[in-house]
Amino acid sequence: MNKEKLKDFIEGMDETIQNVYKNYLDLANENKEGLIKYLVPTPLYNGKESKNSLSFKNKSALLEYFKIGKDFEKEMRDSRITTIHSSALLAFLAFYKVSEDTPIYIDDIKYTQRFFEVKNKCIRTPSQVDVVLVSSDWKNVLYLESKFKETLEVSSKIEVRGAYRWKNKCGVEIYKEDSFIKHTGSILKGNKDETFKIAVRGDEPKTYLDGIKQMISHYIGMLNGSNGKNEDVFEEKIKEAKNINLASIVYDFPNIPNFKENSDSLSFEKRLENYGELYEKLAKYLNTLTGKLKPSDDIKYSVREKLLTYQNVFSSEDNKKLLSCEVKSLFNIGN
Repeated sequence: MNKEKLKDFIEGMDETIQNVYKNYLDLANENKEGLIKYLVPTPLYNGKESKNSLSFKNKSALLEYFKIGKDFEKEMRDSRITTIHSSALLAFLAFYKVSEDTPIYIDDIKYTQRFFEVKNKCIRTPSQVDVVLVSSDWKNVLYLESKFKETLEVSSKIEVRGAYRWKNKCGVEIYKEDSFIKHTGSILKGNKDETFKIAVRGDEPKTYLDGIKQMISHYIGMLNGSNGKNEDVFEEKIKEAKNINLASIVYDFPNIPNFKENSDSLSFEKRLENYGELYEKLAKYLNTLTGKLKPSDDIKYSVREKLLTYQNVFSSEDNKKLLSCEVKSLFNIGN
């Protein structure tokens, strides 16, 4: 792909994703000339090409551009990781260097190990978290769900399988109607044996409800534990953990002046703000439920009650060392 073709491609995208590419993945910038040659329209499962998404040609092209050794390819498990605006890609690029020599510090805890796409037992299918950070002694574990453009995808309701209404294996009844509505302000519709809906109240703005549903799945997964299909060292050592925490890290989109405001189109800044408020309510609610559990091997479980952002996490000099020049430039973080 050349620069002119790229420009035309981006101009044809829908408004939200176009703004992401123009303002936060400024691929047409002169400094990105070396990147453009690695990109193609994202292939679709039906053999066609997406008109709304760009990807690296393959994982090898991705590794080559970011100057990452081929040994890391086996850790790129998410099939969407080659997509430029993928949250899985952002998580991989931000955390793959975490080690004893290059630790990362979050909430004053030093993490020296990282695992990608960790699967935990949930209701029917596993809960798969983007990255898990672990301290050198395995006492502190942080499950991190990564979000890039997803928080901009707003809706007024989302469907949930009826199975999630049942009392799950970890003994926590999350979707107990009175409690859920009281703590989150959301509405539950439908009965417990069939698909039901989480919906915002009539006077509340649309928000990223998929993220709320996903965090509940990760919470259940955190309490249930590994499904036994992760790396051997993870399966063996996770039993030593004493503090297991769940959080979400998001890309902080500030307001964009040329983004149209109308009844269905909130600014980027407001979309993230609305999601952060609902996420905080949910996290506090989940922590009250955790407090009612019987202690298990003295393990303390918790959900971080404020969203982490890539901008804040990588604002410290220690954490900036984890980001390559290419990552800093492309995503405008850690500068």
